[in-house]
Amino acid sequence: MARLTISDLHGYLLDERSTGSLCEIPATLYEETAAEIENLRVQVTSIKDPFSEGVQSLIKERESLR
Repeated sequence: MARLTISDLHGYLLDERSTGSLCEIPATLYEETAAEIENLRVQVTSIKDPFSEGVQSLIKERESLR
């Protein structure tokens, strides 16, 4: 199965909001998202300078997945 992007997830949520009913999403969404968040956490903790632009970008990406 192809990776679900944040844009895809946004699309699902907007569709649900506009139709007033739940949309079908992949059953593995939670597990894939949890694994992606963990991967981002590992990347962030491996960088020594917590204020670097790269770390800040990864933190923002992680927060957008929560």
